[in-house]
Amino acid sequence: MFALSVGRCRLAWSCCLRGWAMGLLMWMCVGASGQQLLEVINQTEKAVVAARAYVLGGQLVDEGAGFFISADGLALLPASLFYYGDSVTVELRSGRTYVVNRILQAHAFANMAMVRVANPRNHTFTYLLPSREMFVENQDVLVYSHPLELDGGFDAVQLGRVSHQFYLKRQARVRSGISERSFGAPVVNVRGQCVGVVNAWDDTRPSLVQNILFMNDSLWFTVNKATRQMRQSQALRDRLSPDLNAAMYYLSLVDYPESARYFSRHLKLFPRDGVAYALRGHVRFMYKNNFGSREDFTLLSQLNPNDYLLYYLEGVHLMREKKYAEAQSSFTRSLAVKSDFAYALVERGRARVLLKGDKQAAFDDFTAAIRVDTTYADGYYERARLVLQHAENNQTALGDLSRAILLDPNLPGACTIRGTIYLALNDYRAATRDFDVALVKDPLDRYAYFNRGVAFYNMGMSERACVDWQRAVELGYSKAADYVAAYCSAKVRKQGR
Repeated sequence: MFALSVGRCRLAWSCCLRGWAMGLLMWMCVGASGQQLLEVINQTEKAVVAARAYVLGGQLVDEGAGFFISADGLALLPASLFYYGDSVTVELRSGRTYVVNRILQAHAFANMAMVRVANPRNHTFTYLLPSREMFVENQDVLVYSHPLELDGGFDAVQLGRVSHQFYLKRQARVRSGISERSFGAPVVNVRGQCVGVVNAWDDTRPSLVQNILFMNDSLWFTVNKATRQMRQSQALRDRLSPDLNAAMYYLSLVDYPESARYFSRHLKLFPRDGVAYALRGHVRFMYKNNFGSREDFTLLSQLNPNDYLLYYLEGVHLMREKKYAEAQSSFTRSLAVKSDFAYALVERGRARVLLKGDKQAAFDDFTAAIRVDTTYADGYYERARLVLQHAENNQTALGDLSRAILLDPNLPGACTIRGTIYLALNDYRAATRDFDVALVKDPLDRYAYFNRGVAFYNMGMSERACVDWQRAVELGYSKAADYVAAYCSAKVRKQGR
């Protein structure tokens, strides 16, 4: 694999020239020249650090990774280093070591802290600027690591499934040879832009890449303490616990019981954290612990009876029970508290569509969600479906679906729907490409078979059309039987029987 060949080539060029050439060719195919790739590798590795936390007496208690974000010594590191340790050092790949002397801000959901290192000699650090670039599924990236993790200190991989999560927005799964010791290491694209950080909790599970967009949200809290002062404030130190991030990690991996366990650990430190009660109540509901879920929502309603997350999750659960009118009311209450909550806007729009109510109001909800969060695929997806059903504006729907598929190619039926739009626009090749993708994702998609058959027929491929129509019949789509009878030979009809 290219992932290993590049790292090893940095240690022994003569041993893997062939692997380097193959890897370089792959990167050139996405627009990066060999020289550009080398510059990305060299610049990034100079900014990456190994971070170590020690208790008084010098015992190592925790490790992580991070990187400089300014030339004068600002860096991003895992916040939990300061929860476990009394002092923290960072070591560059060159072997130079620096002491972290101040914690400026922290982000509990991301488990990241912005710090300043002591720099008595006014050293100028190589640094990475967090990018506003959004990553997408199957994108080629370089995942850096703790220097003891990987040959050469990085891995070249494709991002896996992308999800959109509460409080962290976009996250991507990634398979790489890294462990939790690499938590906090940067992830860069082929242009050298830092698009994410490594979130690794469990060596037996996929790691996650947290989109660096969390740098720009409002969930950071001010610390502004010298590292040595942290041991004097246990309450502040507790806010740097990694439990909340671990709960979100397992929630992203759909391991609801493990997520609930970490929310419980967090709540032992912060028994009045309404957000944690809401999210634990949600994950308990998802693994059918209905008693525990109700208990959490009751506790939250006592802490904050007008909590927007409480109303939203109440609505989500009502949607699952097909109580759409009650769900719509819950989403409206949520939005009365927090009007820019994209999740609630999308769900209220869905409820309105399912109730066959005000279509314009549903359209406005989806549009508002897109305006609030341009990275949330569901807003584009639902608006496209609504437009197709009630306005028949193919070009508008095509634009929304294309954006939705870019953001989340796993939305149910998205490629099939876009394929039907291409079919209506007489772009048969584009239609068949989408139906091909749809059938890879769902081999039982009878609508994709039927519509691909229509596209094939219009391209003069009648035999392939008949095979697809016959398969649609076998999957229970009766309309396809009319096409088999009208356009296919007796031989095909007999084979179908």
